[in-house]
Amino acid sequence: MAALLLAAAGWHGDAKAGTERDSTVFRQITKPPVVTHKGVEWCGGGEIRRQDARIGGISDMQVEGNHWMGLADRAEMVEGTLIFSRNKNKSLYLEDLSDVTAHDLLDAKGGKLAMRMRDSEGLATAEQTGEYWVSFERKHRLQRFERNGEGWRAVGDAVPVPLNGKGQDGNLGIETIINLGDGTWWLVAEYAAYKDKGGNAVKDASTLWIFDGKALTESRPYQESEGFMPTSVARWDEMHLLVLERKLTLFEGFRSRLRLVEIGHEDVVGPVIEVTNYIMHDNAEDLAVLDSKEGEKMVLIGSDDNFQLWQSSWLVGLCMTDEAFAPAD
Repeated sequence: MAALLLAAAGWHGDAKAGTERDSTVFRQITKPPVVTHKGVEWCGGGEIRRQDARIGGISDMQVEGNHWMGLADRAEMVEGTLIFSRNKNKSLYLEDLSDVTAHDLLDAKGGKLAMRMRDSEGLATAEQTGEYWVSFERKHRLQRFERNGEGWRAVGDAVPVPLNGKGQDGNLGIETIINLGDGTWWLVAEYAAYKDKGGNAVKDASTLWIFDGKALTESRPYQESEGFMPTSVARWDEMHLLVLERKLTLFEGFRSRLRLVEIGHEDVVGPVIEVTNYIMHDNAEDLAVLDSKEGEKMVLIGSDDNFQLWQSSWLVGLCMTDEAFAPAD
């Protein structure tokens, strides 16, 4: 715990001078970490500071233009406006997050979800409907939501997610979900042991499902390695997904990495980049990929503070090219 406290405290830096609106929401990191990995550049970031008790625990996010949506793990949707500039290399640079609000995810009748139903983790867009799929743990399921006035209301029936092993009753369910754009969604549990045709668990493999909007239609292995588990996913290119993975150990605290995954070959551990230092050694759970400039993407990474005083809700930007995942010379 001491290591986590020191790591989190060491990166606060001085608050950036700004408008009254900005300074009460987002504190920019003024002493960014040194980035040495080829093809990766620091592109801004800071800490999302709570305006009310619901702004925290961000488990996943979506970015649409400058509109930022963060899914809090007590069934709230936190929203705000991202403010970007351009750095000396003409890359997108994250300056601020403003106008932050939070609204409850409601059931189909407009009531608050029961406490045992609120552990929301993954967020993905639905196709051309303005709706979103949310994955829940503990009571493992997928549920569709639509904006209803200022709030969010459930639509249709929940789709149960079958887990087994140690993830069955706990919080090791679906954290990663993404719309593949062909009418299906790709989702992985932190821990749901994948079993082969003989019913035997595959070593260090969690279950990946394909979801068609109505049912889970296909399962295949997602090969985990070195104790890292998937927490969020975004599209990298036509053939690849970028997966944020996390590991927690007693002596090292949180470690985080980005892993490039080829769709259809998730049983192969592809190139990885450790990003622990850049997310301030905190609980990285959120990921989005934006266009930065030609040949470059901005990778936004966020952390879940679990509503704890010794953790923080960071939102940082790394500008990356394909070179970042090239084999070492």
